[in-house]
Amino acid sequence: MFGAEDHTARERTASPSGVVFTRSGQASFPSTWVLDELASGELHMTGLFSLSGHLTEDNAEQLLAEARGKSKRQLEELLARWFPRPDVPPTITPVTLEPAQWELSTWPGAGNPAPPPLGRVEPLSPESVRVDFTARAAFRDKLEQASALLSHTVPSGDLATILELALDPGRTDRECVLQVAA
Repeated sequence: MFGAEDHTARERTASPSGVVFTRSGQASFPSTWVLDELASGELHMTGLFSLSGHLTEDNAEQLLAEARGKSKRQLEELLARWFPRPDVPPTITPVTLEPAQWELSTWPGAGNPAPPPLGRVEPLSPESVRVDFTARAAFRDKLEQASALLSHTVPSGDLATILELALDPGRTDRECVLQVAA
């Protein structure tokens, strides 16, 4: 019979980057390696967390080398390049906040209303991003009007294309869209 230490040694293999992988291929960061990377400032906790689900024995050394010194946004772009995801379908979802959701706050000076959630831009691949934000109903109405005005140019009604055209300073259709937004 092997002791627990022998069993662990047979089940795990270390990569040259210092990351340990289980037999199932799951990455595990040795505590001294993690502390060294964090102390040097080369990687941050959010970065380690983001990378952990993507590291394999085959890519760990190169992926970690590219990740060092990158901001959270740069790491998202790096992961989108290494592991592209499909585009998401356009959706408009009504959101209603219950009074308890906007009255409670964990910010200093609790009792003040919490700020509304910020938008998010998430890289999916080198060519595409996912954009999430909360807008007023008036924005939705303007977007629908812009879609109708641009129906000759964008017959599919694709939201990303409509917004891109509306924001493109070189488009002549822009004046029409901006008049709707006014």
